[in-house]
Amino acid sequence: MDNTIVLKNNDYSIEVEVIDQTVVDGISYLLVSNKESNIEENNQKDCFILKDISKYGSEEATYSEIDEEESIKIYEIFKNKLLSDDIILS
Repeated sequence: MDNTIVLKNNDYSIEVEVIDQTVVDGISYLLVSNKESNIEENNQKDCFILKDISKYGSEEATYSEIDEEESIKIYEIFKNKLLSDDIILS
């Protein structure tokens, strides 16, 4: 399984590594790391959370960033599930 996806908008595209995914209240979330901006020192990765807002039956997935309150809730789920000290959530 390839754990890399390309996020695109009208202005640019970036390649991110999917670290993990979870489903909360029927909504899928991805914990991702920008492959080009990973911090090499101390094996740390700069990560963020994306929310799947795809329409049912769509051939392409659509993701959005989440607000701070939702981010804290989902971060705790990822943290309890798998996070180690070498990942920093941005």
